[in-house]
Amino acid sequence: MVVITTGLWWDYSKPPILAATITLPIDLGGYLLSGLTLLVSVAGASFWNIVAFLLHHWRATGLLASTVYL
Repeated sequence: MVVITTGLWWDYSKPPILAATITLPIDLGGYLLSGLTLLVSVAGASFWNIVAFLLHHWRATGLLASTVYL
């Protein structure tokens, strides 16, 4: 039987900034993946809201409205 140790460890064969590594069992890895998916989805939606606001502000102030007629 193979025993795989889980947890946080340092991979010294990589540069120091990339050395931190986490090993999780499959069920906890699924939770981590789901959480990261949710985080990326919320961040993407927030980014789009910011871009939409900036585009609205840009058009509403007349910077683009005076040159383009829609």
